[in-house]
Amino acid sequence: MVPRTATNPRQDILARFIVLTFLFLGIVFYEMSGGADFRPRQAAAIADATPDPVTTPPTPEPTEAIAPADDTPEASPPADSDAPVAEPVPDLGTTLLASADAAVVPDAPVLLPAPPLEFRRVNATGVNVRAGPGTDFNVVEKVGPGDSAAVVFDDVAAGWVQVRINATGTIGWIAAPLLSPLSP
Repeated sequence: MVPRTATNPRQDILARFIVLTFLFLGIVFYEMSGGADFRPRQAAAIADATPDPVTTPPTPEPTEAIAPADDTPEASPPADSDAPVAEPVPDLGTTLLASADAAVVPDAPVLLPAPPLEFRRVNATGVNVRAGPGTDFNVVEKVGPGDSAAVVFDDVAAGWVQVRINATGTIGWIAAPLLSPLSP
């Protein structure tokens, strides 16, 4: 142990107080966190979780293919008729599978009709089309009065409109007060 050079009793008392405070706080923290029985929450959740039994659905057994019945009588045209005769439709060899797999149809995406586009006209000179909704974003194009644009998104709260410029196809943002509705 290193010999102390300070002989001031206040410094000695303060040093003991600090050491005892850290010791007391360490013991309290140890006990409040669970002591020797402490388990982190994630490890406790993993240990307490019981895995769900994995069940696989029974695999349907394939059945024989059912061919269409060929019970249609042959139609013969009258021998003395000049009327055009329809040719019989040839059997393309299609078969119907009578199994559970034939009923499974994959989920196809549902296509909704697109909402009608709204067009607006630029009503100022030298309007900046920006990369984002605000003056902090870079200018990607400049448009003039009379230029039209299709509205992609109208951020009413921010006062900016995302548009696609009709003449160039550029998509960007214009401040809403600089646009007016395009009359039909």
